[in-house]
Amino acid sequence: MDKLERFAQEFVELAKGRQWAQAKYRYDTAMDVANFLEMTEKECTYLFGDRGERGVVLAPGRFPEETVVKVMEMVSVRGIAAGRGK
Repeated sequence: MDKLERFAQEFVELAKGRQWAQAKYRYDTAMDVANFLEMTEKECTYLFGDRGERGVVLAPGRFPEETVVKVMEMVSVRGIAAGRGK
């Protein structure tokens, strides 16, 4: 769990530094590890938060929702990745 918390901290720092692709990689890796380890719902909520109907944030996680959305937008919608965009 400590490493996943470090990933969350690194994710926030990378996003602040506008290193979108690297931030997305940290988030995706944390999600993959959580799934592989079959973490409990409580552990996943602690890390990733909980959303209700229509995306309403019920419990914030260590990966801030607004930052996750921004990173995904920058990487997916605007095509910022290794070798693409700035």
